[in-house]
Amino acid sequence: MSELHSLSIEGHTLVATEHNSNAAGTPIIFIHGILGSIFLQEPVLADVLAGYHWYSLSLPGHYPATLNQSFAPHDLTPEFMGRIMSEAVRQLTGGGPARLLGHSTGGYASLTVAHTAPELVESICLVDAFAFGRWGSPALRPGQLMANLPGIGRAVFITYTRRTMGKPAIVKLFLRYASHNVQAMRQNPCYEETIRLTLRDSAQLDSASLYPYFHNMPHTNIIEWLRDITLPVTVLHGDCDPIIPPQHGEEMARALPNSRLQWFRQTGHLPYIENVEEFTRFVQAWAAQTLAGSEAVV
Repeated sequence: MSELHSLSIEGHTLVATEHNSNAAGTPIIFIHGILGSIFLQEPVLADVLAGYHWYSLSLPGHYPATLNQSFAPHDLTPEFMGRIMSEAVRQLTGGGPARLLGHSTGGYASLTVAHTAPELVESICLVDAFAFGRWGSPALRPGQLMANLPGIGRAVFITYTRRTMGKPAIVKLFLRYASHNVQAMRQNPCYEETIRLTLRDSAQLDSASLYPYFHNMPHTNIIEWLRDITLPVTVLHGDCDPIIPPQHGEEMARALPNSRLQWFRQTGHLPYIENVEEFTRFVQAWAAQTLAGSEAVV
């Protein structure tokens, strides 16, 4: 059974689920990606992280989290993300260190925490993450283009997302365009559960809270921050990721002073359902690292 935590930070509410609270060792905090929720990857992570104390932490403004009513789109800066997410980690761990596991925008958020409060981070595992937030593929790029239409972007984006969120055909199209190994994804026993959870949670997403992400991320680049992050970082990336192309993984690995890059073979943006074998093996190897940061052989 998991425990639900509600975190109040500067008028925003973040939410986390806690698992295996009696397990020893530094806790792992998973941060999901854009349009996700704290519940979406739980069926997969429950197996991958069995035996570890871990949390699933929401991004600001993602169901069931909520933003402060006075929050303005231009407030979604790297500094904001680092400040809010660092405080969330601090509240979950009581000020102790954590190991951060971030997928996509959750990986970006993990990097902002490491830059803002390095004392809170023991190591990071980035899964199809980015430092520069221009997204590709029909799965997400149209949303960024809509959100940045001069004068009408916010209205167009909110109208579009409200009409499409929580629709079965749209969810299946999103998964199709976010992935590369479609056949493996559809054969995964978790595929139907992923659709069910995505339908349930995406219907709860607030379009106005998503708009700042789609508007601001194409203009956000924290690559220079990475040169100051000296803690161990494992960079895992799909070699056929259509949303965050492979060069993002290469650029982050070059910029991070203490990094290791590994590829999910013939895999797109959703390795946890496209390539479960490698996802499990790579993440478990990272999770088994010693406190000194040595890496297990994979």
